[in-house]
Amino acid sequence: MKNKAKTITFLVFALFFACFSVQAQTKMLKNIGFVQENIWYSKDPFFEGDKIRIYTAVLNASQYDFKGTLEFFAGGKSVGKSNFSLVSGAFQVLWADWIAEGGSKKVYASITEAKISLPGGAEESVVLENAKTGEIETFVDKDTDKDGIGNQLDKDDDNDNLSDSEEAQKGTNPLVVNSVSVPTTTQKTNKEPEKQSIPEPTEVAESAKGAVAAINNFLDEQKEKAEIKKEEIQKKLGENESLFEFDFGNSPDDESKEEAGGENKDLLRLYALALSALVFSLEYKVIIYLFGIYIGYRILKFFIKKVFFKNN
Repeated sequence: MKNKAKTITFLVFALFFACFSVQAQTKMLKNIGFVQENIWYSKDPFFEGDKIRIYTAVLNASQYDFKGTLEFFAGGKSVGKSNFSLVSGAFQVLWADWIAEGGSKKVYASITEAKISLPGGAEESVVLENAKTGEIETFVDKDTDKDGIGNQLDKDDDNDNLSDSEEAQKGTNPLVVNSVSVPTTTQKTNKEPEKQSIPEPTEVAESAKGAVAAINNFLDEQKEKAEIKKEEIQKKLGENESLFEFDFGNSPDDESKEEAGGENKDLLRLYALALSALVFSLEYKVIIYLFGIYIGYRILKFFIKKVFFKNN
């Protein structure tokens, strides 16, 4: 009995150690995946039986090329699955087609079989911190009379000119056109105006935070690459070599126009200075944002002139 207990204890410990070892060897990546609550539809509102396209966007802000499998879910059921790949610094919009089923549905997307491509063509499986979007609660209503208003908001579900409350009093079915209804050729006018789904301010703020975080991760990746490249150039020039000692006035054969590893030192100095300016801009991201705001302002101004003042 003691030997059996020891054997079981050993097997449990070995299984736990094996699982822990596999988890420890799998790389966790934070800057590949979804911006949370990143689901939208081809039209809204939509109703039971409508053919809908569900969209999401995947971002790769890492230094690796990446591929994986994306799958959409609605109400716990898979509605579409496809393989995709993203190069470093790219994003992609993906979708799946869905015939909407009625009722309350949690809609989301997830990434499985995530792999990064290493130099030389080798692939490595990874775990993504943002491998799943937020679950979007969506109620899919019926629209019996196909008038673009769901039954929950429609006062006359079957459009027979008798309101649902009147049919309830008469004992008739509000979802079936009744022979006792009053014939008319006029269109129904007791419809409530269609209510548009407006995102809550907190939802907009959270989405904006996620987008800004993804952009910041991407800028940090580019900054690291620029710093590494600058260090490589500095090594070619020499650790004590100044980046501001140019000698453009002499011919390429002068001794002062030395070469570093077969490359012109003056050109390397210019390249290193450009990288220094890039690193400074990426360090203080407000410069990048201000530049983006300025470009957006110029584009907006151009289109306003074209649209509103084209005859001037």
